Amino acid sequence: MTISKVLVPMLGGEEDSATLELAAEVGLYFHAHVEVAGGGLESSGRSDALHPDQREDLHTFFEQWRNRHGLALQFQCMHRGLTSASWVDLKGSVEMLAHRAKFADLVCMAVKGGDTHCQDTRALDAMLFSSGRPALLQPMAIDVAKPSILGQPIVIGWNGSAEAVRALTGALPFIHASRRVEVLSIGEKSVNAFDAYELTEYLRWCGIRAIASGIALEDWTGDDVVDAAVEDGAALLVMGARRGGSATHHMLQTLPLAALMAA
Repeated sequence: MTISKVLVPMLGGEEDSATLELAAEVGLYFHAHVEVAGGGLESSGRSDALHPDQREDLHTFFEQWRNRHGLALQFQCMHRGLTSASWVDLKGSVEMLAHRAKFADLVCMAVKGGDTHCQDTRALDAMLFSSGRPALLQPMAIDVAKPSILGQPIVIGWNGSAEAVRALTGALPFIHASRRVEVLSIGEKSVNAFDAYELTEYLRWCGIRAIASGIALEDWTGDDVVDAAVEDGAALLVMGARRGGSATHHMLQTLPLAALMAA
């Protein structure tokens, strides 16, 4: 399993630079095509559409990024083994952005934790809960010049849910590249820890060595999952996303490390 196409929302905010650098890292590593969807979005009767001059500035910024990383400009043809990029002028709603994501393997976004009203947060909500695709999220606090995810330690937050399974499936290319993989189960029931060991056995069939660990907490919260991943030195947390879920809420509010999430 690999990543062939990445969707990158470019929304005219300060996150764009970090988002593009993250996408370049992923695209170059997997020799994938990077589709950059630029432009303002409209949501809930409110228009954040960009002025045409601002759209032109975004496209110029995209071209500078593409040339800096030596990415071929691709329109219709597909060249295996060649990392490429394309620009889509997006003029519509977050639903349209989520629709574009359906035709990619992964969405890349750099986001700020805690801001629930900005445009990128509405786009992120659409990516996570409407596209059916996993989203790779990088906190803005990470040095945009040196994103460090590929090859670094990964923690898989595991609870056996369908969302966790989808996140795991989307993360397999990153897990294959990681130098250390840990399956983390938190809960009061011993069956949770056993399930985590079952997952390590599955990963062995995928050619991946992983360890399993569990934390026995009767009244655990999403904070415990995220904090445990940080304490374990993970560069990436793989986890399911659920509206109203405590782990999802805590992760999006704090973003202490990169996360690959799926709903």
